[in-house]
Amino acid sequence: MEWSRAIQYLVIINMAGFLLAAADAWMRGKTGRQMGAVLMGISLPGGALGVLAGLILLNRRLDKSNMMSRVFVACMAVLQGALLVFLKNGSGGEFTFAFWRFFSAHRLLTACLVLVNLVTFAAFGIDKWKAVRNRPRIRIVTLLGLSFFGGAAGGLAGMYLFHHKTRRDYFAVGLPLMLAAQAAVLFCVMNL
Repeated sequence: MEWSRAIQYLVIINMAGFLLAAADAWMRGKTGRQMGAVLMGISLPGGALGVLAGLILLNRRLDKSNMMSRVFVACMAVLQGALLVFLKNGSGGEFTFAFWRFFSAHRLLTACLVLVNLVTFAAFGIDKWKAVRNRPRIRIVTLLGLSFFGGAAGGLAGMYLFHHKTRRDYFAVGLPLMLAAQAAVLFCVMNL
């Protein structure tokens, strides 16, 4: 597919995604899980950025009923963005998977990723400790945010090691999606 047609398609599908997110905001989320499924559905064929923009600009309401759709849309937006950048600016067919060589050459990035994963792992452990003792908990958005911004591996390790949040789909499905998105971004950066 040539780039002009691909861009036209992406503009149309993202406008549709934005309008669906606007409709959800206008109805104040009263459609519940049905609209979440529609938003996730339009995100798959390329409309994730439009849906995400609509959610951020028009409907910031977060609760447990819409958390999975928000996590899914954010991960799809990252994956689709990485794919688009890679297809437009990629290395021309010669791919490298030498992650360790990349990390050894970029020590500051490696240190930041190790730190955010350790913090995320600790946050899951602290939240489990607080849950057992009926203490005030760490917010779900905080745990998901730490995981989304580089700490998905630490979040997954903490989730399964501490047996914490394993029954919540936005963690059990969301964290592996976040890890896949982070790996895609890393692969894209390595091969530009």
